Amino acid sequence: MPKIMAALMLAFCGSVFLSTSTYSAGPVAMLSGTGYVSNKDWWKLSAIIGVIFNVIWLGGGLLWTKCIGYW
Repeated sequence: MPKIMAALMLAFCGSVFLSTSTYSAGPVAMLSGTGYVSNKDWWKLSAIIGVIFNVIWLGGGLLWTKCIGYW
């Protein structure tokens, strides 16, 4: 795999994982701190969304880069 492709995949996946922690971004602290979303529900939804995003980014992204000739 080309180095640029690996770097791009890591960058895209890093932006997806911003939502996994209850204090990873500004609005998340307000949602978790006020009790609007419980920690248990937050972590459960983060795991589900993380799996979905990984399938989309890695599965679809690898197929797309293969189609356009990057890989």
